[in-house]
Amino acid sequence: SSPEYQSWRQEVLKRDDYRCMDCGVRSGETGHKVILNVDHLYSWKDYPRLRYEIMNGQTLCRECHMKKTIFERTGVYSVK
Repeated sequence: SSPEYQSWRQEVLKRDDYRCMDCGVRSGETGHKVILNVDHLYSWKDYPRLRYEIMNGQTLCRECHMKKTIFERTGVYSVK
């Protein structure tokens, strides 16, 4: 939660119009609270030079972010 990370996160959210880049849900549109995560396309651990590059981020809702994380770890993408 460094200032550099917070700035990167806000810039990605703004660029993506506060909308999940997977399912399209937008914060404030549904009448329900939508929790948005900012995800690194290239991992934080493996690509330290890309950590704060705006192009290396995408906005995902909590559910889509969870699915992506599970897929990256297991190779299985389960659709409900």
